[in-house]
Amino acid sequence: MDVAELLRRIFEVDPLACPRCGQQMRIVAFITEPRAMGLTGSTPSSTERTYLA
Repeated sequence: MDVAELLRRIFEVDPLACPRCGQQMRIVAFITEPRAMGLTGSTPSSTERTYLA
């Protein structure tokens, strides 16, 4: 069972359904580098620190 199927069962929503047309989407790539997502800092921001404290 893949992750999409687990999410579909738990939350009763299809994570791969297109929100515009309802057609089935497919995963074409995974981002594995934090820099590609803009996560370059090693410490939480000041707003995150207030929630972690």
